[in-house]
Amino acid sequence: MLRHSVICLLLAAGGCASRHPSLTLSHNIDVPTRYRAGNFSEAHPGYMEGNSTVERYVNAYERGFQIAVQRYAKDINFDDPNPFIMSGWVEETDGGPAGYCAGTERIEELIRVFGKKRVSEYLQPFREAEEK
Repeated sequence: MLRHSVICLLLAAGGCASRHPSLTLSHNIDVPTRYRAGNFSEAHPGYMEGNSTVERYVNAYERGFQIAVQRYAKDINFDDPNPFIMSGWVEETDGGPAGYCAGTERIEELIRVFGKKRVSEYLQPFREAEEK
């Protein structure tokens, strides 16, 4: 009986631990199906690095994510009531705001779990990198 109690306790503790994020900004990008096409071969007549729909979406997403990080790095109490807008190709106008929202949501989640002080300290290298 004691053995089963210990196993249940370990499983419960493992389940709780997996619900909390680690203090990292690493993220996955879920590219919408409509942007997954593109010219990926140098043999393609119009090939140019960064010129496919998926690359433009991902690059814009990362720029939006980085902008959110930099804003929170400058001021951990940052609150932006306006939507983020990025111009460019359609995939860029979708990717930039998606990345910005994801970055904002990620930082807000980290603040809920780790607190503003710790997250602010974690973000300082991003602030310093922007200032250079």
